[in-house]
Amino acid sequence: MREPTTSCWTVWPKADDTKRICSITDGTHAVANARLIAAAPEMLDALQQLVANMEDGETALNQDGKPFADYAAAKAAIAKATANP
Repeated sequence: MREPTTSCWTVWPKADDTKRICSITDGTHAVANARLIAAAPEMLDALQQLVANMEDGETALNQDGKPFADYAAAKAAIAKATANP
């Protein structure tokens, strides 16, 4: 199975006020990209639950009281996905 493309994806506003993320065409990564897009809502839900569980258990901080790098990355990914900085 092919891996999805690793480059950064962007939302392109269209003239009719809709959004376009990408076009899936026959190509090297098309099926893998389509699967990634289809799984995105479930992945976001799982990441949000994971972050909430970390915050509830105060495990989001390391021994120095600073956020773990992967916790910060998860929060940033959630903010990007939900447009809530």
